[in-house]
Parts: sequence; C-alpha cells; structure tokens
Amino acid sequence: KAYVGQLQEMQTTRIFAVNSRHPIIDAVLNHKYQTAKEHEIDFQFHVNDLSQISIGTDELVVLLSNLLDNAIEACCRLDACRVIQCSILFDRTLFLSVRNTSNPVTIVGNTIPTSKTPKDEHGFGLSRIQLILKQLNAEYTFVYENGWFEFVAELPSICE
Repeated sequence: KAYVGQLQEMQTTRIFAVNSRHPIIDAVLNHKYQTAKEHEIDFQFHVNDLSQISIGTDELVVLLSNLLDNAIEACCRLDACRVIQCSILFDRTLFLSVRNTSNPVTIVGNTIPTSKTPKDEHGFGLSRIQLILKQLNAEYTFVYENGWFEFVAELPSICE
C-alpha cells in the first residue's frame, strides 16, 4: 500500500499515459511507462475499463510490477528495438499480456533460470507471479520467439 501511495503521489507531477479507471493499475502502469520512457523504451498499452476488477492491491502490484520490471530489464539489455506491449482487458475474464523485445531466453520447464549473481538472491519475480496466478485460479503461459518474450494470463471473473 505504501508503494502504491508513492506511485500515486508521483503521478501528480507526471503525464498520465493510460487511464483504465482502476487507480492501482493506473498508478503502476503510469509509473512503469515513465521508467520505460527514461530508458528509451517504446511502451504501448491496450486497456479497457478495468474499474470492476477486484484483485487485492498487494497481488495486483506484485503481478504487474514484476512483469513490467522484467520487460524493462530485458529491453535495457538491447541496443535497439526496445518495445513493450502491455494489454489488460476485461470482459467476463481478465486478459493480461506483457510482450517485449528481448535477447534469447531459456525456458526450463515452467521457469526461467536467473542470469544474475548471486543466484540465490535473484529470480523470485516469476515464481511470485506464478504463485499469485495459481491462487487466483488463472491460466498462464510464456514463450520466447523471434526476438520477443511474451507472458499471457487469463484470470477468471474477478469483479466487484
């Protein structure tokens, strides 16, 4: 909650790049948009009215922040063609997709081994994402193809 509060305070001085009508989602997306912009990453959104979504604040922040931080980090490793495409659409179910340009990614089973050191202090973001999605009874998949990494999830009806 403190993190979201900080994001919302920062938004008062920044341009709103996206408005989904959900204050938590908007705070996270607008903050990550600003971060991407600072790293010369083309960040594209496709959202609709998400005002009825009722995922807990903690879960929502961890889910979106980890997915977008991973995408930003992958793009920063590239010299050119830095692109993130984020879709969050609600229509009976919640569809979430984060797609970004990336160097080749090795997927082992249902995980991606960390390339950071020390290894025992990194690589927890994806497992946290997967745990949250499992708790929400969501289906998800991720793939690397032709210079693009994509994470897609569909969450059952989660509305107020």
